[in-house]
Amino acid sequence: MAVPLAMMASMSPRFRNTLSWLHTWTGLILGLAIVMLAVTGAALVVRPELDDVINAPLLRVPACARPLTLDRLTAIAKAAHPASRLYAVEVTKAATSSVAFRFADYDYVYVDPCRGAVLGIKNHYAGVFGTMDWLHRFEFIAHGDGAGRSVAGWFNVGFVLLLIIGGLVLWWPRSRAAAGRAFRFNWRARGVPRTLSLHKVAGLY
Repeated sequence: MAVPLAMMASMSPRFRNTLSWLHTWTGLILGLAIVMLAVTGAALVVRPELDDVINAPLLRVPACARPLTLDRLTAIAKAAHPASRLYAVEVTKAATSSVAFRFADYDYVYVDPCRGAVLGIKNHYAGVFGTMDWLHRFEFIAHGDGAGRSVAGWFNVGFVLLLIIGGLVLWWPRSRAAAGRAFRFNWRARGVPRTLSLHKVAGLY
């Protein structure tokens, strides 16, 4: 640990002040976006399980011994949604699952593989979880062309470089004596030093 401590101790005040300024304003500007990404991402983690309940009429069908061919089901889906180009087909091995046809406009056509009936059409970004996905991928910036996802990615890059790595550099104790105190909250401090101590310890853990 002696080498990192020596490096931190030799850091110029100008560099530390610049990094502190960048760290502060990055947190203020990107902080809200990162919170949104975290909240919406957490919602998307449970989407597959809850989708089975919320969208059961679209996803669940009675099992049958001889489902229709995929070509026949594709023709049915295209006839139900002729305004857009077929982009992908989602088929699961479960006998009670519908077949989902995704079109270029992010509309999904759900077809019963046994009866050939169209169960419904739903956009990928519709509903509560669709809205969460729309926000998480920054689709409100440029829907459909991937630009929103690139912006979200750069937000994460800034978060890692300036908030996590930059914050770690600013937190790093400058001496062996300070190293022991760096992991503990200073209960005796008041005002700004107390807030700063809470920020450093909470940010570290």
